[in-house]
Amino acid sequence: MLGFIIAFLLKGKKTWVKRFVGISVIAAWVTPEIVVAFCWVVFLGDQGTLNTIISYFSDVRPIAFLFQYPMICVVVANIWRGTAFSMMAFQTALDDIPVSIEEAATLDGATRWQTVWKITVPILKGTFTTNLMLVTLQTLGVFTLIYTMTGGGPGTTTTTLPVYMYKQAFVSYQLGYGTAISLIILTIGAIFSLLYMKVLKVKI
Repeated sequence: MLGFIIAFLLKGKKTWVKRFVGISVIAAWVTPEIVVAFCWVVFLGDQGTLNTIISYFSDVRPIAFLFQYPMICVVVANIWRGTAFSMMAFQTALDDIPVSIEEAATLDGATRWQTVWKITVPILKGTFTTNLMLVTLQTLGVFTLIYTMTGGGPGTTTTTLPVYMYKQAFVSYQLGYGTAISLIILTIGAIFSLLYMKVLKVKI
């Protein structure tokens, strides 16, 4: 959804604005995941950039974000990195919508919100479905980002299925158990994909 919002807000803007925002967002996507993870560790660390900024405005003690709010940190980092793909997909789809359709809706008295909800969103239904499926599968498979930032901790707070699979297969050496977990991840991904296509009534 964030990718769609950014793409929609950029529609019709000047070229330099699109390039600046595009480069800023896409930079996170093209950067290797391990590098992104270390950047967030440095940013959120006890002596990291965020705590340094906070110290300029108050005298509070440094906050251990990765320990106190591990899941929130991981979610924000994953959203930041994955937004670029969604933005590019929606930006291309929005550019393909004929301007005449939106102009006709405006002449008929439709508000900007009505145009988006009644025209833009239905036209982009296929893009929404594809994006949802790919983002779901990508999120289910996130490992490097989480393992580098928190190691699945503290405790098991951020131990997702990929992290749990890794620990069982390569730390506890239970390869059979790890393989079973990987199949569960695959099944969950397939179920979500079929669900999205069923709800949005998209044929393949």
